[in-house]
Amino acid sequence: MEWLISSQLPSGGFGNNSPAYTAMAVKTIRQWRPAWRQSDGFERAALHIVSSASGGRLETVWDTAIAVSALEGSAAAHPFVAAATNYLTQIGPSTQLKPHHAAQLVITLVSAQPGCSTIPSWIAMLRTQRVHPATPYGLGQVSAALANASDASVELRRQCDELSDWLGSVEITKANFVEYCSALIGLSGSSHPAHAARVSACIDDLFNDGRRLDGSWYHDPWETSWALAALRLASARKTVSMPVHDLALVLEDTESLADLLQEEYDQQIARLGSKYFWRVLAYSQAVLVLIGLAIYGIFLSSDSGWYIGFVSLLLVPGIPAATRLWQLHSQTSRVDA
Repeated sequence: MEWLISSQLPSGGFGNNSPAYTAMAVKTIRQWRPAWRQSDGFERAALHIVSSASGGRLETVWDTAIAVSALEGSAAAHPFVAAATNYLTQIGPSTQLKPHHAAQLVITLVSAQPGCSTIPSWIAMLRTQRVHPATPYGLGQVSAALANASDASVELRRQCDELSDWLGSVEITKANFVEYCSALIGLSGSSHPAHAARVSACIDDLFNDGRRLDGSWYHDPWETSWALAALRLASARKTVSMPVHDLALVLEDTESLADLLQEEYDQQIARLGSKYFWRVLAYSQAVLVLIGLAIYGIFLSSDSGWYIGFVSLLLVPGIPAATRLWQLHSQTSRVDA
């Protein structure tokens, strides 16, 4: 984090000095350091982003959405934030918009304008439309957007399964690093135990010394911003919430499963019958007799009594094997007959 803050350019920008790179860095820094919004660096970055805006928007919807999230609360950027937020609320759901652009629009509106009338339509589109191309970069951001929808659990689970499989199949390189972080952000929205385990493994990979040269990732503000954003979400505590009706259904299913297990247990006990009781009793008696002979032969008898005791001890573990052999012999005899 210190490295990212210190990498700010004299112009106020970050990375390649573009509004997108700068907004991503500012948003990430504020996630980790909320007090940074009071600094001169934050205001300089805000002015730099605003200087690239035209009509309350930046070059793309993605850039604009990230900038609104990054600059919320900036006095210098307030007119831009208001105009850009209004612009985002006016955009209707369209399949022409790239999935990750639509996802960032939803994430920003849920935070800045939670009552916006277009949010449900956008979420419905992201739920029903197959993400194409289904790159981990786009899919991760779509999953992060769907995490805001309480009724999108099925789609979120399916997408997170894809993200988890991809994250477990690749080696991190500089070429796929941002894609890896985006996928990790999307997977962090899942509370499934298998996904949580994958997230933990990915966090360990992010801290590989070969990728962290001087406190940064690849000595690049863009990669570093994405890594810190992923770590922030991945380390957040997950809270699972559901309506009372859904919770009642889960408890009902749990009780049904418990009843089935109890019924299966009772059936297994019934199958044993009394014959198993007599077998266990006979085996116990035989074991006691052999142990008695062993004690007598080793400790009480003279001369060759130790031989009797030693053989008796060998016979104790051999009883189950002998019983099994007798059962196999009986089965073979019945087959031959």
